[in-house]
Amino acid sequence: MRKVDCLFVNVHSALSIIFIMHGPRMVWLKSILVLTCFFSSVGHGVHGETLTESQKEERRAEIASKAVQTPVLDIGDPNKREQFPEETPLVCLAFLSCCGRTNLLNHTLSGIIRHMEEDEPSGLRYEIAWVDNGSGEHMTNDIVGTYEIEHALPLPKNMGLAFGMNALISNLCTAPYILLLEEDWLYLDEVVAKQTQERKSAIARSLALLMTHPTALSGTKKIIGVQLRDTPNTIDGTWTKVDLQLPVDSHVDEDGDAPRETIEYGVSCMQLEKEGNVWGSFTNGASLYSRRALIGVGRMFGEPSDYFHDSYVESNYAFRVGIKQYCTAAISMEEKCTRNLLKPGDCNPSIRTSAFQHIGGGRGTRPRKRNEQKYCGDESWMFYGTEYYEQYKELLDAAKTTEPGTQCSATLPSIEEQLEYNKEFMEINAQLNAKHAEKEEEMRKGILKEVAIMRKYKLSELRSFIPTFKDYTDEQISNHIDKLEKSALSPHQLPGYWDKLGNMIKHKEL
Repeated sequence: MRKVDCLFVNVHSALSIIFIMHGPRMVWLKSILVLTCFFSSVGHGVHGETLTESQKEERRAEIASKAVQTPVLDIGDPNKREQFPEETPLVCLAFLSCCGRTNLLNHTLSGIIRHMEEDEPSGLRYEIAWVDNGSGEHMTNDIVGTYEIEHALPLPKNMGLAFGMNALISNLCTAPYILLLEEDWLYLDEVVAKQTQERKSAIARSLALLMTHPTALSGTKKIIGVQLRDTPNTIDGTWTKVDLQLPVDSHVDEDGDAPRETIEYGVSCMQLEKEGNVWGSFTNGASLYSRRALIGVGRMFGEPSDYFHDSYVESNYAFRVGIKQYCTAAISMEEKCTRNLLKPGDCNPSIRTSAFQHIGGGRGTRPRKRNEQKYCGDESWMFYGTEYYEQYKELLDAAKTTEPGTQCSATLPSIEEQLEYNKEFMEINAQLNAKHAEKEEEMRKGILKEVAIMRKYKLSELRSFIPTFKDYTDEQISNHIDKLEKSALSPHQLPGYWDKLGNMIKHKEL
């Protein structure tokens, strides 16, 4: 016997309006009544009501229809956008926050708005969509009152990665292209990367490339996205240069034509047989895609009504994008370089194609490693929903005597129960990372103390007793001190503490 528990959650009073004090102004917010249906079951290991794909889409669309547009900000507010709301956007900046991580979302939102308003060519039309998975009103109200967001959907309970992503891609965003930033992908500003013209116009260049409908591997595959994060190791090694017009309304010359820009890009495709993994064609983090192409792949599995393993939501979708013969590109943001150990600050090959970088190291919201998973990680979930699923399942069945624990489907709990375990994991993970985070914070404080001391001396004095400054000009010394201070205050993580996935980089002293 199955049952469906539909909870009507009144996020704000349905019969009143609320006031949020924000700086010198008072923001009036419309009431939000969010209908959220959570599914549970009893019986034979089957979780949730049996719904057709169209019914699931209708449920998600019904909830997404309750999204609201945030208030227009006052002139002079640093987060104010030149055009809001944008009625004909070309790209949707899509954010998915979870589990109280709105502190990271604050950084990413303010960073991308500044980037779009100041760095990207004027006339690049964009909208913002945001889903929050259960952080709570006390956290989401601040976001609602601080930023101009066309489609804001703070949910009262964590509905999972799949539900949030599906809502953004299929229900909230209206632009033909979508940039996925989750809550923790921050633009690489001058503190951590060279501000080349390629990096400052990374989104416009990515759009220009995708709008030509490029192909890869002699036309056998389509490029539907551009990765704007650390350089993918799945790039095939070939880089191509093309001259393209940037897709902006006001970036034109005297003749009314948009100038052409040279764009250098490499191609990344899923190479399952060669690389042994499903990555290459899709990633949730800091990547821009054709929204139509993603909708054509289908929804992500792992919504509350699905019987699915939450740890395989992204990898399953990546595989399904790959078997559609879709690929991504990576655009060169700066010249290729080889790291010089004597001058490590002059080159960082890993960010050659990066416009965004992961922040919030050590604060993962779900288990990634097999030994962290409470519910057995059956890798056949990566192929679920495709013709390869049953084939791989048979292989696992044959190997179960030599590889215990591969048969997990019979005991897999509902998505809701898995998400509850993710809360436990976050607490355990935070404890494991606490000492490491404290060391990073101590380093930040130490840097600020050094900066304060250096600013007490004349530049000529610093040059005489600090070897690094021996051949520096006064301007170079001042810039170096300023950059040290900015790095200590920046939300970007300090080098040497967390890797690009947020895992600890262990030191002997720790």
